[in-house]
Amino acid sequence: MKGLDSKELMDLSRSIGNNVSGYTPNLKPREVAALLQKAIDNGNSIGDIAQFLLEHSNIKTLASGSTMVSRTLRLFKKLDASLHESVVYKTYSSADRDVSTSISFQSAVELTRFKLEHQIDVFETIVKNNLKKEDIKTMLHLVTVVGMTHKEAAIEINKDKGISDYQIIVQEIDLNKMNQKLYSMSSIERNEVFSSIFDKISNFKYTDLRLGAATYSFTYGEKNKMIPQAELTKFIENLDKEIINYE
Repeated sequence: MKGLDSKELMDLSRSIGNNVSGYTPNLKPREVAALLQKAIDNGNSIGDIAQFLLEHSNIKTLASGSTMVSRTLRLFKKLDASLHESVVYKTYSSADRDVSTSISFQSAVELTRFKLEHQIDVFETIVKNNLKKEDIKTMLHLVTVVGMTHKEAAIEINKDKGISDYQIIVQEIDLNKMNQKLYSMSSIERNEVFSSIFDKISNFKYTDLRLGAATYSFTYGEKNKMIPQAELTKFIENLDKEIINYE
């Protein structure tokens, strides 16, 4: 290809599309994107690059090569620049696997579906909870359709996976119908009111109170224990009444 030397071509062929090859990628995705952009700037088309990958890498078809090139370039145009270095190819042989500071290429693609100004916070929630690609898709649905915050969505995902040592309660609501005054408040103000309501009616330990427009959530403060269902049902009824009657 025009504009790339032999080492750059080797690095490119040993990095992009190598998820089933068994060898460690020579480059991180950010570096691959830079080489792809260099190739395009030197007059190569996406089709030219895909043809090279078909002949020299683990890409199986011209169409899949074109898709991989386009996806890589698009990823780094849409992803917050401060997160570029955190994206890695997570092949089974990769030494770059620290889940506390990195995100897989495919998961990063899903992350770009969130608004740019939210991506850093969402990334931190993803790595903190070790969320996979499918989890991030679920999170996006819960945020954009259900109306949860990304942190509330992570709580719900972990609850469904049954991996928390603490009982997490997430209740769907329509706060606008329940109490327009609370609905019009900022999230900080709502959570402060929610905390005062809990202090008023709760007789158990709790943490992580959140009152959102479409859900509220809290965590039972006793490790490896659960609130009895009858007691929880009654408490939620009382909690809903307090929210409705707040003035």
